[in-house]
Amino acid sequence: MNKAKLHFQLSFSKGAEAVIKRVYNLADDDEVLLAVWFSDRTYSIFDRRGFVVTKNGLAWNFVTMAETAAADGAKERAPRNTNFLEKKKVTFLGADIKSADEAGRTDGKNELQLRISGTLFIFAFESVVPLEKVSFLERAISSNFADAFNANSYEKVDSSYSLPAFFAT
Repeated sequence: MNKAKLHFQLSFSKGAEAVIKRVYNLADDDEVLLAVWFSDRTYSIFDRRGFVVTKNGLAWNFVTMAETAAADGAKERAPRNTNFLEKKKVTFLGADIKSADEAGRTDGKNELQLRISGTLFIFAFESVVPLEKVSFLERAISSNFADAFNANSYEKVDSSYSLPAFFAT
């Protein structure tokens, strides 16, 4: 049985970076700093889900809920499975992790919550995805929005940095 994982990747061939930019609709002059790929047996390698941290912001192709406040104060939730948050166009208010083990949680999922002005993005991960990996992702996103991303914070000898062969073509 294939266990769900998050794979972190820091180095990219020019061809791989071009494909990532095309798939995630990134500007040609943007630079990919980190890709975080989600894998489990429910996703085909050709339907790669994940997050891309770039010089200009954050892109994703992952199941997400976006929560916004309505004019009457009520909260509205809607799925938003792909998006790009440009650092210059949003006010980043922080990121937080909600553990599946927290009191009152019944869904068995770890959440990464990303707050920008007016919107809360909620990324839910099955509890089999190590909380440590979700924390790495949270730190990468937060440091990027603070213009303090440091690639050396990630262990480059980890085999999970490799890009799937179909991106290298």
